[in-house]
Amino acid sequence: MIKLRSGKWGYVSPSGAVAIAPRFEEAGFFYDGRAAVRVNGAWGPGGGVVNAM
Repeated sequence: MIKLRSGKWGYVSPSGAVAIAPRFEEAGFFYDGRAAVRVNGAWGPGGGVVNAM
């Protein structure tokens, strides 16, 4: 995971390339191909769950 100075979180690939641009208020680690993220104050489906590419 990466965090920008703006406070947004995103994800990088194992090679270090940006895989998902930082746009989340908070972000969890991937587990079983998915990660919970917080968007507009909401976690999970209301906020978001991102899938591994």
